[in-house]
Amino acid sequence: MPALDLLLNLHKSLFVGFPGRVLVSLFGVSLLLLCLAGVLLHSRRWRDLRRWRRDRGLRLALFDLHGLIGIWGLPWLLLFGFTGALSGLGALGTLLLAPVAYPQEPNRVFVELMGPPPPAAEGRPLASRIDLDRLLAGDAVRAPGFVAQRLSLSHAGDVAGSVEIAGIRRGLPSTANFERHRYRLADGTLLGERSSAQRGFWLRAFIAVQPLHFAQYQWLGPGWSAALRGLHLAMGLGACLLCASGLYLWLQRRASAPDARVRLLQRLSQGFCAGLVAAAALLLLGLQLAPSELLAGPWPGRLFLVLWAAAGLAALLLPGDWPLARGLLGVAGLACLAAAVAHLAPWLMRGRLPALGPDLTLILCGALLIRHAWMQARAAAPPAHPRVTGDHHA
Repeated sequence: MPALDLLLNLHKSLFVGFPGRVLVSLFGVSLLLLCLAGVLLHSRRWRDLRRWRRDRGLRLALFDLHGLIGIWGLPWLLLFGFTGALSGLGALGTLLLAPVAYPQEPNRVFVELMGPPPPAAEGRPLASRIDLDRLLAGDAVRAPGFVAQRLSLSHAGDVAGSVEIAGIRRGLPSTANFERHRYRLADGTLLGERSSAQRGFWLRAFIAVQPLHFAQYQWLGPGWSAALRGLHLAMGLGACLLCASGLYLWLQRRASAPDARVRLLQRLSQGFCAGLVAAAALLLLGLQLAPSELLAGPWPGRLFLVLWAAAGLAALLLPGDWPLARGLLGVAGLACLAAAVAHLAPWLMRGRLPALGPDLTLILCGALLIRHAWMQARAAAPPAHPRVTGDHHA
């Protein structure tokens, strides 16, 4: 399983299938509510769009940074929350309403959404088939605004075999799952065409959720796509900083609370939030070190859930003064660095270089996590005693 697919599955469903997808969508609803609460709480700060007091202590600097990211990134945060919530909850609504819309045949709703299956095989061998390069060239001429991304064959050795070209259409927010052209494999005759442009308004809006949520802006053209993907990445990193700074401020405010329930909630927040980062980093490291025959199995999801649960269990069992968050973030940083080294080493031994973007990102994340853990350790260390000079009793 490639690392990108692994992270995508983690983001979509936490490796627990459709229930996990619904759960993740509920976190999208939570993000929308947090945005609303943040706007109400920080409504007086709209006049301080550039204030960041970095010279008056870490807590005040993080407070200002939290407000700045929330204000400047609010449109993207709302986009992340709304599209994330609609993705899973919309699928749940489709599943629940299918028996109402088609009482005799509930599965028909998925045929209406995704299109009919390819023509069935006739059991006769295919004597010759059209050249696929010529078919792609003809499809580009027939549909000039269509950009092919995926090609799949159905019943390739049968006379009824077909080929499907899936892609995107310029100016139409959709994905290759909904923009498809099907041709007969024998002679290249067009058998059918599916597009979100043929759907109603609400269905088109639902289809547009995925490209907007996952920064799939190819439908806008190369220039706009690259710019918006970069902005999307920056806002995603900003959202991570927003969560981290908000959690830190919340924990600091309740650090000295005498209530045992508050201390337990504080401990669980450290375990599950920092544990999520550590489990994801260790999963990436395990992906690099595991044998190839294990990559297609269910172990990545199980490993992630076990590691995350172990972090939550540690929050309950370890002493209250044990630096749990610091330890988990340090482990996550080391795992990110080790994963980058494990990926780069085989390439360097062959005298070649892979695409360095993912590895540089892992190295940067690892360095930042280790630095943060080190700064926490430094802040928690007792001040050094001043050296005694002279006679204080003189």
